[in-house]
Amino acid sequence: MLLKRQKILLEKVHKAKTEAEETRKKEALKHIKNWGEVVIILCHGDNFNISSFGYTGNLIETYSDHKYVSRKKQGGKQSIADKQSGGIHSKGESIRRENKKKHIENIEEILQEAKFLLDRSMLIFLHAPGTNYYMFIKQNGYLEK
Repeated sequence: MLLKRQKILLEKVHKAKTEAEETRKKEALKHIKNWGEVVIILCHGDNFNISSFGYTGNLIETYSDHKYVSRKKQGGKQSIADKQSGGIHSKGESIRRENKKKHIENIEEILQEAKFLLDRSMLIFLHAPGTNYYMFIKQNGYLEK
């Protein structure tokens, strides 16, 4: 009998927790609805992604690009390694340099295509550490500080 009562009590506690969590989520969504569309831009290493989400959290549109530009097992970008070593030493370095140029061109093309996403969004999240940041935040760039 004691175990039965304990089981009923635990079920009631669990039900109350889930109801409280659902209520909290609904309250949070009320605030997000006022934001309108949200754009998230991620540019790190050799990956780039820009995605637009509606106020309900549904994905509206996404663009992405990936190129081999980072030194996989040694870490870091090829441009940083060039500054340290002072020139071309291998075929892999040349490939990474060319891919970096193509990657930047692709990002600029994608941003031109996705300009309407940036214009109509109310909130933009940007994650672009290091020198990637300056591709987006610059004079006459796609984003302003």
